[in-house]
Amino acid sequence: MNVKISGTLSRSAIIWIAATFLMLPAFAIGHIISYNSFLNVVWSEGFARQLFAGNVYPRWLPELNSGAGSPVFYFYGPLPFYLTAPFQLVVGPRETVVLGIWLMLGLSGQAFYSFASSFTKTMSAVAASIAYMAMPYHFLVDVWVRSDFGELAAYIMIPLCLLCASRLSVRVSWAFGLAASYSGLLAAHLPSALLFTPFLVATCAYVAWRGNFVDISLKCMFAACLSVALAASYVVPAISYQYMIHADHWSAYRPSQNPLFSHLQIGIDLLLDAIVANSALVIAIYAMILLASGQLLKMIPWLLIATTVIFFVSPLAAGLWDSLPALFDKVQFSWRSLILLDVALCMLFALSLDGRIVSFHAVLGLMLLNVIAASIVFLVLGARGGPAGLMRRSEPYEDFLIQARFQPIEYLPSCLTIQGNEWSAGGPERILARSMKEMTRSQLAVFYYPFLDARSGGNSVFAYCDAKTGFMSVGPHKGPVTVKPRLLPLELASDATSLCSAVIWLIGLFFSTRRPRVSKPKTRMV
Repeated sequence: MNVKISGTLSRSAIIWIAATFLMLPAFAIGHIISYNSFLNVVWSEGFARQLFAGNVYPRWLPELNSGAGSPVFYFYGPLPFYLTAPFQLVVGPRETVVLGIWLMLGLSGQAFYSFASSFTKTMSAVAASIAYMAMPYHFLVDVWVRSDFGELAAYIMIPLCLLCASRLSVRVSWAFGLAASYSGLLAAHLPSALLFTPFLVATCAYVAWRGNFVDISLKCMFAACLSVALAASYVVPAISYQYMIHADHWSAYRPSQNPLFSHLQIGIDLLLDAIVANSALVIAIYAMILLASGQLLKMIPWLLIATTVIFFVSPLAAGLWDSLPALFDKVQFSWRSLILLDVALCMLFALSLDGRIVSFHAVLGLMLLNVIAASIVFLVLGARGGPAGLMRRSEPYEDFLIQARFQPIEYLPSCLTIQGNEWSAGGPERILARSMKEMTRSQLAVFYYPFLDARSGGNSVFAYCDAKTGFMSVGPHKGPVTVKPRLLPLELASDATSLCSAVIWLIGLFFSTRRPRVSKPKTRMV
């Protein structure tokens, strides 16, 4: 490529202008109605309210479920909501979600540029970072169809993890960078972290094999331990407290039962099928060009990642998914690994541009083919209603869900008996209506969880769960009862672990980035 870009600021400006251009339709509409849109609105608003009230890590949001409360941030990664919280100070909740998506999209492009520029020339890395933001799964699915905050944040952290892992042989400070990046991924989206971890381990092993094996292996293990400790305040309760909720519902969908190219009547699967088919075609063309040009060797890692992901989302991998530990059932959908396909495809794009393997227009055309073909399928399916299409709920119903603040059924207390017909769509609405109807005088209209403390007149009040309603039943008391969350011993221990680890990280990063002081030669006295 003959185009040159000078200056870090100019390169960043191009990436953010591209992110802004991609989000122009959302800015014009002011709100994206998607699978998770109403949840993003109420979660980001509730999180910011608690945060700016002085709660450093809001886990319990009392205003959700029409005031019955929800423990959503005991289990859902908080990182995206820290990123979006400042927007709540200047715009409304719906606009905050749009701006938050724009921010995470731009940061993902910036992160991918930092990674790609370590291996390619400037313009190739810039072009690849723009492609990374516009990839069909990233932009069409995670922004417009699902608005998945967790995966959008994962798109930021994965390139940073790969960047730090690839530079471990340079200096020890990259190990601290890897720890911070991977802990950020854990705090963003646990399923993405679970899917990415084997690829990250393979990357670290490859870097160690190419360099000082013992030194780099020790750095990797140190970064792994430190990253888990940094994210302990979220990860430990998220895993340990699942007995408090209906977490088994997360395993209702299993990766082996939800491969692509099998549900040919479901809109979201049809779009994902088109995305993977287009990507497979582009990858096959890349491989043939590289093989003919004799430059296949440097592309092999990315071709392997891409083909591995395509295999794992296909029906051929069902048996392999079933053979994995039960923890991988929490992934639910094998197609969540398409994040890694986007990383691999964009790196192939960058390296192909950089190596002048074929003309710039031919390489660019391949990527545009993928994006345009998937966009056409997206627009066609977007005009269809029902399961066969992507048309979302109506604007009035979206408003209703935002005002009522209903939460997913899996976050309801485990002590609540859920009837068979309440597991279907609209279940939380029916459950809350039933609970309010069956509520007795000895109950508070607050869902019961063991970390909630009921107090009256400064004294603790005995409380337990009513299985019919899920509400908190209280014993004898005088005066009004207030309910507030309290930190359980496990939370205190995990918070202390994260705090101590953060101090270690800061001290270690400071000393590892300090340049050795060069002493000046002493002047001899004559």
